Amino acid sequence: MTKTAVQIDLVWTEDESQAICIYAIQSNAKLASEKMHCHLIEWNGEENEIYPGLLIDEDGTHCKYSAEWGYNNQRIDFFYFLDQPLAVGQLVTRTQILSSTPESFTYRITSIMSLLT
Repeated sequence: MTKTAVQIDLVWTEDESQAICIYAIQSNAKLASEKMHCHLIEWNGEENEIYPGLLIDEDGTHCKYSAEWGYNNQRIDFFYFLDQPLAVGQLVTRTQILSSTPESFTYRITSIMSLLT
């Protein structure tokens, strides 16, 4: 079982100027991180803003991650990865819970780059 550090770049399928970059550990091309650092580029109503974040494995499967955002942002977000090797073109779902109504967004992996070359 070989582990490596990777950068995973994703874009929101409805507006590719909004993106997320995740720094993770993968093993046999699957996620193997309990925690992943990231930054999200998202429209705030006036401009694209960068939010630093931490994604935390929710259940030990490395498929469902909860997000903790910087700047005292109180949103509740979950990211859902497929239980299969990561691949360019693969879709990732983000569910955001504001008040009691969840809203889902779909992101597409655009690149996976090894950080230890």
